[in-house]
Amino acid sequence: MELRTLTKVSIFAHCVEECSSVSEFFVDVFKKKTSAEIVHVQFPFIFSKSKAVRVTIESSGQTKEVRSHVRFYRPQALSYIKDFIYALFYGFRYARGSDIFISGTNLIALAGIMLRALRVLPKSCKIVYVMIDYTPRRFQNGILNSLYLFIDKLAMYYSYQVWPLSEAMIKARFEAERVSREKVRYHVISSGNKSDNYSAEWFQKNQVNRIAYLGGVIKSKGAELFIPIIRNLINRGFNDVIFECVGGGDIDYLREEARKQGVEDSVKIYGLVEDFSKVEAIMQKCSVAIAPYCPHDKNSFTFFSDPQKIKDYLGWGLPVVLTDVPPNAKDIVTAGAGLLAEYDANDIAAKIQKIIEDKEVYQRFRQSAIEIGKKYSWTNVLTKAVSGL
Repeated sequence: MELRTLTKVSIFAHCVEECSSVSEFFVDVFKKKTSAEIVHVQFPFIFSKSKAVRVTIESSGQTKEVRSHVRFYRPQALSYIKDFIYALFYGFRYARGSDIFISGTNLIALAGIMLRALRVLPKSCKIVYVMIDYTPRRFQNGILNSLYLFIDKLAMYYSYQVWPLSEAMIKARFEAERVSREKVRYHVISSGNKSDNYSAEWFQKNQVNRIAYLGGVIKSKGAELFIPIIRNLINRGFNDVIFECVGGGDIDYLREEARKQGVEDSVKIYGLVEDFSKVEAIMQKCSVAIAPYCPHDKNSFTFFSDPQKIKDYLGWGLPVVLTDVPPNAKDIVTAGAGLLAEYDANDIAAKIQKIIEDKEVYQRFRQSAIEIGKKYSWTNVLTKAVSGL
């Protein structure tokens, strides 16, 4: 299957309303590389304001939008039941004739499988389950956890193909003996970025000593270290350092810590930024990025994931200082695009200093980040994935 041959694509996924999602990046590629009708159904997830299921249909230059009448996302278990029913309903109403049905969760993949069994979707339609994460135990409630594992197994067995974002997350399922490797067709795709949108001139606007962070402002992602890192850099003589922080979470805590440490003028906290072009403009000015994942929670998704933010960092040409938590962390170091650090503000600051204090050293890191980043454009990722169907 090739992108240019597609006539209709359906993408159903749970999305954080104020943030750009994998499904939205997929839509961008399909719009750019095909003339297909695109049905994009987004189910509410954490931080949702409208709480509605959002449907966007793009066909022949025209856009139609629909919002569900039932609007909630908590309690979570009840919301998932509601989403499954809406997936069947909107699939019946809008997804007929799709060449490919892409789901961002196992539950919605199961809805696609049922729609194909009922002949709502044609027999030739390829059901794809995009596996974005894994954790050894998803729910503390034993019944919910067992139900989740059962749905995950069905989605993996009966989808035409599974697209895990890392080898680690699907191997962990096999090694836990939750699913049989022989019954699953899968193709590892990785996270991507929008690097093919940027010209050579785009990368010339960065400023030395601007440190970037994109993502949730929560302790499992290193938020408790942010202000100590900046304080440490200032103590090392980087008096003009600026920390550019984009993402939702405990931003009031971060502002208070900046005030206590006397670094308010060195910290810019934006919160959630809906417009991705504004995120790009902020990150374009930066010189290095951090991803200080906490290594102490062994049930963390990050031990098995391919974090989106890291591919975004590389797409923006930002060398990365990160902890050895994501499965691909050492690959970034091997490629010369970043450094590993301990989960310690002093060590992270030292690694940042090692990258930026010498202009020639920095340019080597910078160029490596740009080169590896371009390999992971969403266009490249999705073109290869679709060609394997």
